Amino acid sequence: MKAWIAILLLGACAGPQAAEDARHARHERHRLTEQWLSIQREGSQASRHAQTATAAERELASQRWLESYKFAIPERYYGNSMSVDGGSSSSE
Repeated sequence: MKAWIAILLLGACAGPQAAEDARHARHERHRLTEQWLSIQREGSQASRHAQTATAAERELASQRWLESYKFAIPERYYGNSMSVDGGSSSSE
């Protein structure tokens, strides 16, 4: 009986602590995201060496780009039917 009471008391105390930990984790993720976006925006970590592609690499990229036009865009991507879960009313 005493063990059950102790377990219930520990569970009651752990609930608010878990919520506080979740809030702290969200705040930390937000802070790190803002920091990462700032680094990207400012370019403070950018390389000083220009990145160039060879003629062969440019040709392959161009071919991939042209190949992409061979496939039609699926109907589900048109209009207002887009949703987060990817569902649509049209048959597939």
